[in-house]
Amino acid sequence: MSNTEWYNSINQVTGTQKVEDIANYMAEGMNSLTSPIDSYYFTLRELLRIGSRDLLDQNKALGPLLLVGIISATENYFRDMLANIIRICPSAQECASKQSINLGSVVWHGAINVERGAFENTSFAGIDGITAACKFH
Repeated sequence: MSNTEWYNSINQVTGTQKVEDIANYMAEGMNSLTSPIDSYYFTLRELLRIGSRDLLDQNKALGPLLLVGIISATENYFRDMLANIIRICPSAQECASKQSINLGSVVWHGAINVERGAFENTSFAGIDGITAACKFH
């Protein structure tokens, strides 16, 4: 095909593929009923397992990426823990009821995890965000 004929193939049908066994595309993950600390430790173990000395020496970008993953896992731990507190604590529910939640957050987290949306714009990467989110008035 010449360079001038590329536009003829833009809307052509390419065929279909069938997934024979969906299990080949799935991996065991954490149960949604797992506690926040268990989820954190699971994620941390997986990240640290990837970061072997040899692999880190061969791939200089891997170390900073793993650090970002650890920070993200830590932030998720605090979000999950505080969301669970809102689910069970009447004082936390009263405090959270004064907050607005973005519709996008409700759509993203769904009805089961809507409490997690209360911390959508909160950073838990530093002590100030953690302290502010833990204060119930």
